Amino acid sequence: MDTAAVVKKYLSRFYHPIDIASLAFFRVALGLLGFVDVLSTYVYYHWQRDAFNPHKFQFRYYGFEWVRPFPEPYMSAFFFLLMGAALLIAIGKWYRWVTPLFFVGYTYSFLLEKAFYLNHGYLFCWIAFVMIFLPANRAFSLDAKRDPGLRRRQIPLWALFPLPFLMGLVYFYGGLAKLNGDWLRAVPLADWLGQKADTPFIGPLLAHEWTPWLMAYGGLLLDLSSTFLLLFRRTRPFAFAAITFFHAVNHLVFNIGIFPFLSLALTALFFSPDWPRRLAARLFKRESTGSAGARISPAPVDAGSFGIVYGLSHVDSASPLAFPGRCGLDGGGTPLCLAHDAAFEAGLWQACNKRP
Repeated sequence: MDTAAVVKKYLSRFYHPIDIASLAFFRVALGLLGFVDVLSTYVYYHWQRDAFNPHKFQFRYYGFEWVRPFPEPYMSAFFFLLMGAALLIAIGKWYRWVTPLFFVGYTYSFLLEKAFYLNHGYLFCWIAFVMIFLPANRAFSLDAKRDPGLRRRQIPLWALFPLPFLMGLVYFYGGLAKLNGDWLRAVPLADWLGQKADTPFIGPLLAHEWTPWLMAYGGLLLDLSSTFLLLFRRTRPFAFAAITFFHAVNHLVFNIGIFPFLSLALTALFFSPDWPRRLAARLFKRESTGSAGARISPAPVDAGSFGIVYGLSHVDSASPLAFPGRCGLDGGGTPLCLAHDAAFEAGLWQACNKRP
């Protein structure tokens, strides 16, 4: 078999039809989580801390020094419009128009202040861009309700593949980032957990001397192995249970916003694509109307969208290699870095904007 035939056979797998239910589920999750994230950014950073005041100092991302906040009342209006766009994505209304606008708006808000960098913000930018090219409004959406001709029960595999792929990158690169002397000595966690010793109920446990070591090496092993364990049906439920516990602990102990919920929504995409449909049928005591035995019209194949999504997924996996510098206090490799210490710059931001 020649090379061309092998490549053609490989690419043909991405056109295999699958249930659209998982993609529709993630569209709803993305919209709701986007709304919560933008709302919290507006309330905390803009309203309470006045961080996006154009007359204050802001740290700039390399190459994006030209990005500036709007003056009031336009900045507040921008956040409200962005929240509205997120809700429209969730309900699937004007999806093809709203999703690009949400991507541009969210990325703009992300680039306004480098000191407030969070990993999930960078991941959210990528996902919002990829969603532009995915047929996520062809089921369980107001667009599909308004236009029955838009409805589909199946999509090609490539339309779902980039989302769990990106989450797999986050897990694996997160594990690689932990392979450094400080993490292997549990130094960061010992410092962070020591500050949480007064947390109700779990404070004494967090203050125990072995807890940072357990979390450091448990998180390292989970990050490095979870992507591979999620690929196999027999190990997938156990990996998902461990990941759920991991993110639940992170949510209770650390202030990392929507990241645990976004991660779980993306991780759920490793399961069979029809799982939301089967779960709904079980919860509401109705017979599943999945793909088995039904006449299903697959979504039209868009070769251009497939090329863009597939290419960008691989660009994202290699992008950290294109930025020199280490991931640490020098900020090298940011924003393409899973170990960037934005807390240091957040402290500098407070010092630079302290009132005399």
